[in-house]
Parts: sequence; C-alpha cells; structure tokens
Amino acid sequence: MKSVREHVEEPMVADGLRKRRVMEWILALSIATIVVVLGGCAGSAPVSKPDSKGEAAPAASAPAPRMPAFPWPPPQASAKTMIPHNWLPTRGQAELGHVADNLEGALRAAKYEEWSYSSVPNGFALVTQMEQIKFDGTPSPERARWSTDLPSVADMTWLEFIKALANAQQGYYRVIVFIVTDQPWSGNGKQATGEDAKRWLAKGYNWLPVSIRKLTYGPDYRTTALVYEFKKDSKDEVATFLDPSPTSADDHLKKAGIYDPLSRR
Repeated sequence: MKSVREHVEEPMVADGLRKRRVMEWILALSIATIVVVLGGCAGSAPVSKPDSKGEAAPAASAPAPRMPAFPWPPPQASAKTMIPHNWLPTRGQAELGHVADNLEGALRAAKYEEWSYSSVPNGFALVTQMEQIKFDGTPSPERARWSTDLPSVADMTWLEFIKALANAQQGYYRVIVFIVTDQPWSGNGKQATGEDAKRWLAKGYNWLPVSIRKLTYGPDYRTTALVYEFKKDSKDEVATFLDPSPTSADDHLKKAGIYDPLSRR
C-alpha cells in the first residue's frame, strides 16, 4: 500500500509536468511568432544604413526606365541642314538642356503642339508631330495642319481647287527631327515610312531626362535638322517617302515658322 506521502507527491509531480509542457509550448510559439515577424520585415522595405554621421540614409530608389533610342544611324532624310552654332548656346558651360530649351522655344513660337525625345549616342533626337503641308512646304491651315487626312476642298485656294479637278488630290506631310550629338554618322540607306515617323513621336519621352540635359554642349557637338516628307495619293493608299523633297531643309524650317525664332537666339 502507498503511504500518505506518496499519495500527496504523485499528483504534485504530474501537475508540475503539465505546467512544464505548457511553458515549453508557449516558448516555442513565441519563438515561431518572432521568426515570422522578423522575416516579414526583412522582405518589405530595404533597411537604411547609417551614414558617416550615424544618421540613416534614404533607401535607394528604383532605376529610371531606359530612354527609347532613335534609329542609329538615322534613316535617310528627304532634306537636311546643319543648325549654325551661333543659333544655340555657345558661351560658358552650355549644356544639352540649353539646346533642348532653345529648340522647344522655337517649336512653341511656330505653334507646334507635340514633340518627344529619344536617345542617340552622347545626345538626343527631338521629333516633331506629323504635319500636313502643301507641295511647297507651307503648312496647311490650322484646322488641317495636324490632320493626316487628305486636304479638304475648304482648305484649298481657288487655284489649288482647279488643279485638284484636273489631277488626283494629293496630300503632303512632314516630320522634322533635330539630332544633337558629338558623334558623326553616315546614312544607312534605309527609308522611313509614315508609320515609322508616328512611332518615333509616340515612343519618345515628353521631356529630356536630367542625365542627358546635364551633358556639356562642347565644341564637337552638332545640331542637324532632318526633314522626313511623305506623299499620299489617295485616302486608301499608304503615304510614301519623298526622296528628295522638292523643298530644301532651310525652306522647310522657314515655312514651318521655326527658322526665325531659332535664328534670333
């Protein structure tokens, strides 16, 4: 038979074992919770490292998307001309951003509504929107200037209307591309299409990134205006590339309204 002492000690031992197991379960659960919480924090925002002064530095931001590239070397142009250096910043530490600002100012003065930027080696390409013009390079009236449809009778002069009666109605369009770079190039022999020109505008950036704006506009840099002209013979036909243009590049710039505000700078 068990003694009174044994009857008392056995329940006490069993109760102690139960308490010990409960404490072990609580401890294990606490450790697991801490591991999960720490793991979640490590996988969220990057931890800032202290700088030399002991202050936390800001976390690194994601890299900017790469700037779309303009075809290089550029496709064959209908007409081209070099922009004189004295039209653009030449004093002090001029940067490519200053050149871009001058070109944008001239486009605004000429009432252009859209343009975009693409990259070229050590520089940029500024592409204007497609513009409806007349045979001699004069822009169509404002309501039709930015339309890619064929010219309407309402936009024709009396002489143009008489000519349209005798001949198939034709539409002329142009896109001007300013290339700013210190890298010379030769033609690649390829001809652009009207759809190519539309893509250049659509894929480009709406302003010039700081990484390119801050490049020094040194003495080796040149700014070239390339004119891509297209002709459309009928509504259902695709616009074809004109090579060469019947109008010189300088005259294109003058009739577009770009030449005067750019040359006065």
